[in-house]
Amino acid sequence: MDRNRMNRGVLSAASRFLQLRAQHHSHHRPEDKAVTLMQQVQNMPVDYTDSRPVLIAVGLLLAPDDFEVVLDADDLSKATFEIVGSEPVAELCAKAQHHSTSVEIINKHLDRLEDSDPTERLRLWTALVKTSRKLEEWDVCRAACRFCLLYDDGRWKLSKENGEKMNDPEAEDCTSKRTSLVENTEECNRELLRILAEIHFINAEAVVQKLHTEGLKLNGYPVKEPHVSEDDTDWIVYRDWIISLSAYASLSFLRAAELGAEISELWIVANAAIYLWNYNKHSLSQRRYQLLMPTFRPVLELMQKIQYTEDPALFALLCNAVARGLLQSAAVAVETPVPIEKGRGRGRAASVSGPAIDPALQDARKSLELCDFALKLSSSSVSEGVPIAVRSLVVSTWVQTKRQLQQQIGPALELGDESSKAEVLDMTRVLVGLEMFQCNKSPGQMDFTLPVLSTLVSLASECSWTDAVVELHVWCQLSIFCHSADDHSLVLSCSQRALSLKKTAAKSLSSAPYAFYSDCAVNEMLSKAACLRGLSLAHESYSDLSKYREALDLLLSSVKYADQAGSWNLCTAAARHYCNTCTPLAGTPGERAWLRDPLEIIQKALLRTHSQHTKKNKNTSASSTGKSETFDDGVSLMAAIYHLLLQIHNDKSDWKSAKQLLEKAQIDMPRCKHKLSLLKSLICVKARLGDSVVTEMRKLNGEGEQCCSIMWHRVALYSVDLTKKLTYYRRAIDTLTRAESQWQKVSLLLELSEWMFFNNFPKTDALQMIQCSIDLLMLPPTENTQLLVQTVPAIKEVKSLDALIRAHTLLAMMAGRTSPDHHSNLLQAYNCVIQMWNVSITEAGHISSMMAKFPASAGTETGKEKDKGKVKKPKESSPDKSQVSGKDRDKGKVKKSKEISSDEDKLKSMVSDLSLPLSLRDWVCFHCPDQAREVFRNNSSLSCLNEHSISKQSQSLFYLDLLEQQLQSLSLAHLTLPVLHLAEAIAHDLLDWKALSELYRLKIVKTCSELRVETHSPYHEKLHSLVRINEQELIRSKRDVLIYQERKSLAHTCKQKALLGEPDAHWKDICAQSIWLGKADACLSMGLHPQAKLFLEETHSVATEFADHLNVGRSLVRLASLACEQKSYAQALILLDEAQASGGDQYHWYQLTQTRVLATVMHRDEHAHAKINDTVKQGCEALKNIKEKQVHRSKEVEFLITSLKMTGAVECIGLVGEVEPGRTLFPEVALKLKSDCDKLKECAQDFTLLQHGDQAAEALAHCSHGLRFLAQHAADREEKQRLLLDSLSQMQAAVSELAHVALNVESLLPAQEESLVVSLAVLRRLLWLRLALSELCLLMLEEHCTEQSCHALVQHNKSAAEIILEDFIRSTPEPHTVQEAWLNVGTTLGQVVLGQLAEVNAHYLNSAETRACSFCLMGNNLRVQATMEDPIHASALWDPHKQLNKQRTQDILAEASKSLTEASSLCLQNQLSPALLSKVCLNMVETHGLSDPSVTGQYLALLQSCQSISLMSKVLTAACSDSWDSSLSSLPQQHTNPFLSCNKGSSSLLQAAQTTVCSSSKAFTHLSINPSHLTFLSELPPNMKLLLLQHSEDRTELYGAFYEAKPQENQKGKTTQTKGLTCTKVAKVPVCPKTLLTLLDHVQRVGQEARQVRLKETHHRSAEGSSQESSAAEQALAPLFRELLQQMEAYLNPLLSQFDFSTFRPVADKTKKTSSAMFPAESGESLVLLADQMLLLLPLEALSVLQEEGLTSVSRDFSLQLLHRRLQESKSCPKVDNSKKNKKKKTKGAKTKEDQSQAIKAKSFILSSNTILVDSNTIKYVVDPYNEGAFEGTSLSRRMREILETHSQLSAHLWEGFMGSTHRPSMAEIEQLLSRCSAFIFLGMERFMGNVTPTTIAALNLSECNMALLFDLIQNQKSIARQSDLDKDKSPGHSALETPLYTALLLSVVGVGCIALNQWHSSFQHNTKNMAAVLDGLLKNKQTSGQVIHSLTKKSNHSPQSPKEKTITSNDLNHNLTPADYTCVLYGLPNLIVE
Repeated sequence: MDRNRMNRGVLSAASRFLQLRAQHHSHHRPEDKAVTLMQQVQNMPVDYTDSRPVLIAVGLLLAPDDFEVVLDADDLSKATFEIVGSEPVAELCAKAQHHSTSVEIINKHLDRLEDSDPTERLRLWTALVKTSRKLEEWDVCRAACRFCLLYDDGRWKLSKENGEKMNDPEAEDCTSKRTSLVENTEECNRELLRILAEIHFINAEAVVQKLHTEGLKLNGYPVKEPHVSEDDTDWIVYRDWIISLSAYASLSFLRAAELGAEISELWIVANAAIYLWNYNKHSLSQRRYQLLMPTFRPVLELMQKIQYTEDPALFALLCNAVARGLLQSAAVAVETPVPIEKGRGRGRAASVSGPAIDPALQDARKSLELCDFALKLSSSSVSEGVPIAVRSLVVSTWVQTKRQLQQQIGPALELGDESSKAEVLDMTRVLVGLEMFQCNKSPGQMDFTLPVLSTLVSLASECSWTDAVVELHVWCQLSIFCHSADDHSLVLSCSQRALSLKKTAAKSLSSAPYAFYSDCAVNEMLSKAACLRGLSLAHESYSDLSKYREALDLLLSSVKYADQAGSWNLCTAAARHYCNTCTPLAGTPGERAWLRDPLEIIQKALLRTHSQHTKKNKNTSASSTGKSETFDDGVSLMAAIYHLLLQIHNDKSDWKSAKQLLEKAQIDMPRCKHKLSLLKSLICVKARLGDSVVTEMRKLNGEGEQCCSIMWHRVALYSVDLTKKLTYYRRAIDTLTRAESQWQKVSLLLELSEWMFFNNFPKTDALQMIQCSIDLLMLPPTENTQLLVQTVPAIKEVKSLDALIRAHTLLAMMAGRTSPDHHSNLLQAYNCVIQMWNVSITEAGHISSMMAKFPASAGTETGKEKDKGKVKKPKESSPDKSQVSGKDRDKGKVKKSKEISSDEDKLKSMVSDLSLPLSLRDWVCFHCPDQAREVFRNNSSLSCLNEHSISKQSQSLFYLDLLEQQLQSLSLAHLTLPVLHLAEAIAHDLLDWKALSELYRLKIVKTCSELRVETHSPYHEKLHSLVRINEQELIRSKRDVLIYQERKSLAHTCKQKALLGEPDAHWKDICAQSIWLGKADACLSMGLHPQAKLFLEETHSVATEFADHLNVGRSLVRLASLACEQKSYAQALILLDEAQASGGDQYHWYQLTQTRVLATVMHRDEHAHAKINDTVKQGCEALKNIKEKQVHRSKEVEFLITSLKMTGAVECIGLVGEVEPGRTLFPEVALKLKSDCDKLKECAQDFTLLQHGDQAAEALAHCSHGLRFLAQHAADREEKQRLLLDSLSQMQAAVSELAHVALNVESLLPAQEESLVVSLAVLRRLLWLRLALSELCLLMLEEHCTEQSCHALVQHNKSAAEIILEDFIRSTPEPHTVQEAWLNVGTTLGQVVLGQLAEVNAHYLNSAETRACSFCLMGNNLRVQATMEDPIHASALWDPHKQLNKQRTQDILAEASKSLTEASSLCLQNQLSPALLSKVCLNMVETHGLSDPSVTGQYLALLQSCQSISLMSKVLTAACSDSWDSSLSSLPQQHTNPFLSCNKGSSSLLQAAQTTVCSSSKAFTHLSINPSHLTFLSELPPNMKLLLLQHSEDRTELYGAFYEAKPQENQKGKTTQTKGLTCTKVAKVPVCPKTLLTLLDHVQRVGQEARQVRLKETHHRSAEGSSQESSAAEQALAPLFRELLQQMEAYLNPLLSQFDFSTFRPVADKTKKTSSAMFPAESGESLVLLADQMLLLLPLEALSVLQEEGLTSVSRDFSLQLLHRRLQESKSCPKVDNSKKNKKKKTKGAKTKEDQSQAIKAKSFILSSNTILVDSNTIKYVVDPYNEGAFEGTSLSRRMREILETHSQLSAHLWEGFMGSTHRPSMAEIEQLLSRCSAFIFLGMERFMGNVTPTTIAALNLSECNMALLFDLIQNQKSIARQSDLDKDKSPGHSALETPLYTALLLSVVGVGCIALNQWHSSFQHNTKNMAAVLDGLLKNKQTSGQVIHSLTKKSNHSPQSPKEKTITSNDLNHNLTPADYTCVLYGLPNLIVE
């Protein structure tokens, strides 16, 4: 069996075991006993565990003395007796020493043995080693190995020859034959050496296991505790022992390899290499190749020596490892400095850093040789066994070696190895390229010339990769390099290839023979690829949401791969990229909710990898700085994810989940600063849930008292329970005990007091908190111990002053208006504001002066402060100084010195401007200096305004706004200027917020305007820029809206609501919207309506987009208020309905209710009174609900409730008070008025109790007005007197209340301010109340005067006896009765008037309007006093049969006339209110009467002009009331705005508004009285006569005046006419207002009947085609019309009978007849009727006195001013160019006789100087624009063509226009015709204003249009249907504007000279007939406009009569008259003539 005797030793040993087993007697030899025991162990069952004693027994048999000692080396229990100390390091040292001592005894073991067979003992020890190894008894194994390896002492050797023969089989065969009978000793030795090699393997493994028990691996370095020093002796002993164990194990592996090489056993050498490779794998992964050089290099040399080729992959790996080690050695040698001994030459450096060139190059070259060898080995014939993974490692080393040797690699990327296959070469080239890119990433050495990435990618894609893992590695590396090059398309391609290899790589790992890559490595590569692909895909998404989502999914998968790989770094990097990428999608709660699941996955992965990372590095040394930073970044990332998840839970208010999350974070997170922040979040969440936070707060005790206080404060803010919240607040305050925490304590005290106040805690507790904070603030500084408490002027810290402002403002708010402390606290806060300005300006001046003294240093310091926190930019390269010439250098010095001097001058000038305002004038003109602003921005002094002294700027602004509001409520507007300037400085310089700064500047301008000093404000000139939306904020707002809309649209289109989440309902831009609302409020108060509308619309748009309901409601309420200002009341009600749904605070409900009341009143609803009461009731209920929740603010809410009640009562009084004179006041209406007056009295009482005196005065004044109105309509005399007395008492109370308020305000004005013209609003209101009181007293005085006059007249007609008897029987009034009070008051009314006027004259004469009112009232008072002085003779003023004889009365009237003259002069010169001027004129008329007709006539005409302006204003307001469609809508409101009107004469805003109005529309230039009005009569043509008819305001009196040219005699006795007109007669008659109303109702009835007649006539004609019934229908109206004329005659005859109209009768004169042929325009008389609105509705032309034949023209106009203006504008029109006209006629050519016979020839005449020419060439027309006028086979268009053909020879062929039959003109085309014509003709259906809206007409300028002929008001069924559809959408006001009267008025104010139009509806025949007659008269007969219209009436009225028949009565004259005879009337100039 063993012929070659190869296993002789084994067989002999087995034979010996069998022999011993067969013997049954006891064994004496220990070897035999050991064999027996070993046999027993081998025969034991597998699961038997009690084999250790047997194994130990065997060892003791073989080494009785030493085995136990060696075995005890691993027993710690034996080592404890030697431990001296108790420290862990001492224990380790003792363990090491014990082990070393124990194993040292084995060295002399062989010497102590007796003679024994070493071979036998070796085999026994080997059996013991293998058995214990098998049974994993490692300590026994290690001990046995040590004894066994004692025999490896060279006793068994092989001869060299024999070893060579062993390699030669033939020699071996020969030898065996020769020694067949001899025992082969060599073979036995070989066997023993093989055994020793095996024991070395086992020994090394056992030692490695020992290292594992110490927590280390082979060649691992022990890690000490942080507190242990490196020089610790115990630690050094333990460390050296561990190192010696690793060295011992490595030497065992190497010795086994040497033995294998000695016996030529290649597998032993290979196993040794494999053992060493595997056990040092951790060092290889850490690239500690240099450490492994002593281990791997001998193995490699042995393998080279034996020419090992069985496993080329292993061979190549060893070559690579050694080459790497050599490369590292070379690199260390290059960087190692060569030290130089000290003291060798002082000139040399201490050390020289130079490379050890030769050793480094040698090592690098050896490395390159090994790499080449490995590559050739892998390229040999047996290279099929070398994987590409191994080749890739060798290639990497080869490239790095090339770089170390500074050898470039060719562009072909070849290794010079041509024996490899093409596939291998291609893969190698790719690997070489990748390694070149990798090498170039590390700087410090040579850079390779890199290939193009795209080329390398294409080369890699063409390769046939044999290893999927290597391919994965290649694509990952390519992805990394492409991403570094920002080539994202290549990244996407490469990463896609990498991710596609996931499954293939997993299969490759399971089937690979060598584990070059682990699953973790593959997952790491997949993680990198997924991460890079996600980043590139996110970069390339270009707002594609789906791609962006895909990128996030890839980043999430990268995190998952990193988690599977257990890589903390990769997981952290991928998670960070995910968080950064998802940041844009985390802006809204909906999108954050989508991120919840991915974030939770990422967080779990981070926690797992962090745990693995911590365990892995537990026993390693301290990490490097980079690793620690990576670890900190990872922990901070985990904390950030926790915070984001917390925010997601917060979005859903899921506090329980948030609590669980944070509690888990406290467990999972390591101890770091981020864990502290999460702990704070946990505390806040638990506070929200109401859980106890005491345990968590204890953990913060070590963070300091300020940190604990801040957290208690947060807990208080988050807590829901009020009791707990109060407790937490107090803990936050009590925690602060140190002096440096004083400011924080003060802030908490103020906040707590405010919270307690608003949450209804006891007010005393809140006040105590504030007082405590004030005490802390008023404590003196620590260095000043003399003062116990300092005063406000002594405080120099801005921070303290800011807190004091807050504290005193809060005290004032909490005390309330009813407390005396309210006023004092506000003044104290104001003083703090002044002190803050004082301190800041002083400090700024000091700093500026220092800058002026040391500008360079100051500039340097300033620059340093500015550059803090900024990265310094590299300086630009400047030219070399040596290249600059000396001249240039000198120039530079001069220039620099000039710049420095100029800067110094600027600084000095700025310093001089730094002065604190001392007076109100200074504050008005104050503008914070730029130098002070610069100091505020850049300085950090506590005595100056800056970010450090005012850290919470928004809070400071809030309390400054609150202080400003409170001061405004006390009418202390002048004290708000310093407050507003301070707020502006904070907004501008500290917050750097331009829009907010502009808001405060706008408030400053508004305040100055209220004080009438706005022109002194520096911001007034910039008002146009302040009322615009800031461009930056508008752009940002639009951007946010667009982003929000885009997100919503993406959610809709992509159907990704589940991903995107619902749109964020809380996303808003509150700050910008609040600023816009503030600016809108300021603009509304100043009458800047267009700007306010812009702000409000923008606010509403943005708030609506972001669902900001609060600001939506606010903007809607203000838009509704603006709509009310612009007369769009229906729109306002719609807006208010929308605003009500949004809800709001008490101020929102107050303003909403107030605006709704105003809109309801002005909307003119029939149930307006009930709706107002309901609205006020609802508003009060809403406020009461708020009042119940705000106990301490109940007074404030009560004030709002009372204000609403007052508003409702006032508006109800105003609604009922608009009763037309003559109308009866119904009893139920009177009861409502009385009820409203009672409400106002109650409101006044409530206001007084609430300390709102100004509001109480307003309520009393309105109550007085209501009572006065009731008195005027009272039927009972005693009731009237009672109401007047009550009204007087209320007005006196109002004056008293407001006088008290004004006195308090005036007491706060400095004494030096008396010269400053400042008008406080409260003083102006007091002024008007005094004037109103005076006016009321005069009204009552006039009542007394009337009674006395009546009584005097009665007494005058009685005898003396009757008078005596009456006095005797007359009873005195009963006490306390109305009659007694009336008589008593009558004696004092005059004195009250004089007293009030004296008060006004003493204090308020700065305004022209005030002086005018005073003069007017004084004149009125004097006139009444004159009447009371002599009632009998005073009545002679209007009685032509009486004369005023009493001189006293005449003197008083003269004084009255003087005062009234002064008043009228002031009104005219300053263009004051027409209403005031009308009162002056009326008093002037009553003062002069018949005594001076000329003056009376002047002022009567002026009175009528004022009344007409009032009418024009109403009409224009109604015309422009469409505020949402017309740009002119705000013009009437700007002209009549209350804010502007109260500042007339001094407000530049009014002047700007008037300029805007006048430049925008000509119509609004008529809304003021011309200062030269009193000279108008002298400028009128003498052939024109005027008849003026004007009612008084109450229509109880009718005034009349007749104006004509007064003839005068010259020196020759001939009569001549004066230039202009003179009032020759005035008259006044009493009339009944009810009679006038009856007359107007009759006129309306006539109009309606006429319309019905025309409709019937049209219907019959269209049905029957006949006109037989036309005349009968017309005559049916005659009785009704005759009745109207009779009533009109009866009404006007008392007045007209007093005038002499004889001049209207014709005079028989032959010269007159001749002149009439030559001057047709001057034949007869021309009369213009100037009547008021009511009389213009009557057919005045039908008056009997106007039917004289001598009267050839009767026209009408609205006022003398309007008539005069028509004349002036017509005269200024361009004259007719006759030359051009003649040229046109000449070019026409000669006509035939037939044409000449048919042509109409014009009469020859001579023009008069008093006529005005109208160019016939530019006449325009519009005929039947809707083509509806078809009648009886003809139409309006056809009839117009016939008329045009008839007058074709008279320039009619040159006219332009539109006919509805050919073209329907648009409104724009009609506007163009009106704007460029000299005369305009309209012939059409329905109303003219139905074709051009009143709004459009009001915006035009028709000064060039001298004449408008409107033949409208024709109807048929078609036109009625169209007009009805149009009228549906019109308001009653707009429909009224289309009536003839308002049509004429609108055309007049836009510049038309005269207007001819129909008063009533007309027919087709009548209109066409009238138009033909008018055109004949104008063109053919050359009649004037007045003559041609008057001729229409004469043709229908006058038939041939004899002279005797002309004396018929008016009844006979009007017997056959119908409305058609006086349908067409003329407004305006009667002297226009067409030429």
